[in-house]
Amino acid sequence: MNVEKVLQHHYGAALAVLTSKLKSLDLAEESLQEASLKALVKWAEDIPQNPTAWLIKVGYNQAIDTFRKQSREAEFNQQIAFSNEPYASGQYASGQYANGQYASEESQKESESITYEDSILQLIFMCCHPALAQDQQIALTLKMVMGFHTRDIAKAFFIPEKTLEQRITRAKRKIKSAGIELSLPSTSRLKIRLPAVLHTLYLIFNEGYHARSGEQLFNQRLCGQAINLLRTICRMYRAQPDSLALLALMLFIDARSPARGISEVITLEQQDRSLWSHVQIQQADVLLQKSLKMGKVSSYSVQAAIAGLHSMADSFQATDWHQICLLYGKLMQYQPGPVVLLNKAVCHMMLGQYSDARSLLDECAKSLDSYPPFYAANAQFYIETKDPEKAKPVLQKAIELSDSQGEKKYFSEKLKLLEGG
Repeated sequence: MNVEKVLQHHYGAALAVLTSKLKSLDLAEESLQEASLKALVKWAEDIPQNPTAWLIKVGYNQAIDTFRKQSREAEFNQQIAFSNEPYASGQYASGQYANGQYASEESQKESESITYEDSILQLIFMCCHPALAQDQQIALTLKMVMGFHTRDIAKAFFIPEKTLEQRITRAKRKIKSAGIELSLPSTSRLKIRLPAVLHTLYLIFNEGYHARSGEQLFNQRLCGQAINLLRTICRMYRAQPDSLALLALMLFIDARSPARGISEVITLEQQDRSLWSHVQIQQADVLLQKSLKMGKVSSYSVQAAIAGLHSMADSFQATDWHQICLLYGKLMQYQPGPVVLLNKAVCHMMLGQYSDARSLLDECAKSLDSYPPFYAANAQFYIETKDPEKAKPVLQKAIELSDSQGEKKYFSEKLKLLEGG
């Protein structure tokens, strides 16, 4: 088992609990980093039964050592009443902690699981507080909740690592100055706070599903982490239609991952649909229907419906393009923008409605003049309308603009086919 992946999976819960108990995000992060370094060595021999508990225990002890070194143990004990808390050293001692392993009764495990989820949600809502800018919310969520290294986050979002570190630093400073607490919003404020959390997870999943740069076309770790966090939100806030719809959208799309190329573009038309996770597709459909029965339609539910039509079609040729085209029109009411127009234009092409497609492509041309998929769609339009000479320079433009090696290769191969007649 990969120790780094196990560590990353449990990082967010451990940080959330330590932040709650130590009353300091900086101290909790510093202590957890030290615990993580020890885990990389210790877990290489034997991964504990409860990695989260291990990290909390070692991180807490590290915090105590830090205060002792600063001769502030008395202040620390006065500041934090830890003896009767569920994560106190006394309760950990009641379990079997030999060799870094913590074994407990089933009831304790269930209680801990609920507490961990509650702590993770508190951390998510803190990272996605409306007082923070959107780029700061994303950076903090990836770093604090998902446990990603700053190097990996910067690479995923195609920004310098120093820039990312500055964003995180500014966000932490804002959290401290604004007095943003590690807590869950009240029921009355949930509707105000939840959209920012969902939007952050939506953007993280999209970046994972379609990487804008590098050799790999998608980042399965980003997608998986976003899905796991959203599942937690759905468990804790079950009656939220937007959360269910967004989870349905992610599951519909993620179900196709086994048939996608990691470094080579394999289009929907080319994918082997027997490799898709049909169980996951069924789960997504149930979630979407449940969200719609709650009487609220959102951009997430419309996008999920579109993804569902793609995912549940027996073949590419059997895809209900007419219905998808209508849904993109509906999506414009909730999420107006040039990318939605571009997707609708592609639908019109699939239906042979080339005049409508051309009008939409022209309408979004100015807004998408640096967007490679726009030029790819234009090239396809010229190919479909038997004008390959016009398609060649457009494909060349797509190649020049793309930072994805897989996309460049795909566009280049199409260009070679056109040049070869």
